[in-house]
Amino acid sequence: MQTFKSRDELKIEETWNLKDIYEDQANWEKDYQEVLKMTEKLKTYDGHIQSAQDLFEYLRLSEEVGYIYNKLYVFAMLQADLDTRVTSSQALLDRAGKLGQKISNASAFFMPFLLSLEEQTLKGYIKEVEGLKYFEEDLLDSFRYKAHVLTKEQEEVLSQIGEAFSAPQKTFGMINNADIKFGEVTNEDGERVELTRGMYSKLIEDDDRDKRKEAYFAYYQPYVQLKNTIASTLATAIKNNVNLSKLRNYPSALEKSLFGDQVPKEVYDNLIMSTKQNIGPMHKYIHLRKKLLGVEELRAYDLSVPLVEGAKEEITYDDGFALMVEALKPLGEEYITILKTFKENRYIDVRETPGKRSGAYNLGLYGVHPFILLNHRDDLDSVFTLAHESGHGMHSYYSSKYQPQISAGYSIFVAEVASTVNEILLIRHLIKTTKDVQKKKHLLNHFIDSFKGTFF
Repeated sequence: MQTFKSRDELKIEETWNLKDIYEDQANWEKDYQEVLKMTEKLKTYDGHIQSAQDLFEYLRLSEEVGYIYNKLYVFAMLQADLDTRVTSSQALLDRAGKLGQKISNASAFFMPFLLSLEEQTLKGYIKEVEGLKYFEEDLLDSFRYKAHVLTKEQEEVLSQIGEAFSAPQKTFGMINNADIKFGEVTNEDGERVELTRGMYSKLIEDDDRDKRKEAYFAYYQPYVQLKNTIASTLATAIKNNVNLSKLRNYPSALEKSLFGDQVPKEVYDNLIMSTKQNIGPMHKYIHLRKKLLGVEELRAYDLSVPLVEGAKEEITYDDGFALMVEALKPLGEEYITILKTFKENRYIDVRETPGKRSGAYNLGLYGVHPFILLNHRDDLDSVFTLAHESGHGMHSYYSSKYQPQISAGYSIFVAEVASTVNEILLIRHLIKTTKDVQKKKHLLNHFIDSFKGTFF
């Protein structure tokens, strides 16, 4: 696997083209100033929505503010994620976050106002001004929140301290992506080198147990050293969730989290219960893993090594993309044609580089296109990650193309459908087309491990 010391070493076609959002910083700044002005205008509606037309004009302005603000924030966030150590990118993201806070403050009055209306009055407004039909579903759904919306003054206070509630997540993000320094491991030449996440993902699958053990302890050593800071940060996040739930009159933080998607607590509890009741196959697999590895005690660094020796192979990004495209052909010619443009038009940032945010994600930006972050390692697992995030990306693409802005977002409760279907199609294609018995066993082992990671 090739490693990169800086982004200057990357192929341009394997990096994001952020100019699709803003050509340069000057254009970002222009929109930033425009949103500041529009936010001031939002404030003027406080106490002055007295007719259906007033309501429509406020909602139309609010949506326009949201559209431009999303572009501002995403541009800053994507830049920061490419190298979390760059202070200028963090400063830009901080400015975007503070702008979001101003928007929240300016519109804090609206929900208490809306819920002060009689539902019949609101329905009358919607009949009176044709443009309000566009907002109807969201407006009427707001009445579900009546018991959880505070007074105008209380909402303003909560909006002002909103940034403090997100601080634990930001703090851990900086620890995990910018500040963390892993221990050293021995490379193929017998030299001691600092471990990277990409190296770890390779070494933790090495047939040599001593190498796996060395990589495991080098990887987790800094987290153990920072355990008190991380635990304190997590505890604060939990307390924030609990306190916000109490302030908004929810029975629990869990029910507050599920409320927006209208998922009953019983559905969540049933998922956990069903997993526990069907844990048998997982235990059977773990026992089999222990037996095949021939170890007296199965340790954490034994859980990722493939059980079939000699079946692993390197798959380049280009070959992996072509493999994914072939596997997803059952989804239709249009799907494949659009998916190919993700690579051609630089919607995907492919490689791991120092300071880059770990893991992988898709971020759909309405009115622009999806942006997919990878830390690709030229192996089978990376191809599955590519297929997974491409599923999210295509979901975002189609939603943005066929839905108006107000309904283009999708619930977290259904978000993993598109991504998981892609993974299933990929594994089915690979098993169907692979003739070598050992490689087929390796694929089945990988599929079982995906259940272990995704479901259990």
